[in-house]
Amino acid sequence: MLLGKKNGTGEFTYKYENMIYSGEYKNDVREGHGKLISTDGTYYYVGDWLDNKMEGNGIFTWPDNRKYQGEYVNDEKL
Repeated sequence: MLLGKKNGTGEFTYKYENMIYSGEYKNDVREGHGKLISTDGTYYYVGDWLDNKMEGNGIFTWPDNRKYQGEYVNDEKL
């Protein structure tokens, strides 16, 4: 932490969202490469982040093992 904000690589559990993020932070937001997984492990996203949103290349996996691999912009699949 730098001045009370997450910076660099780390892991954080979002209790109220039942999610765990492991990856890069910049100024307290997810930015860079990382993995967001539900605490029960049923779905997850591995890829690029910008300003706390899925942005760039990534893979999203659903509980039934379906996957989307491709480009994201502002948390949306292209």
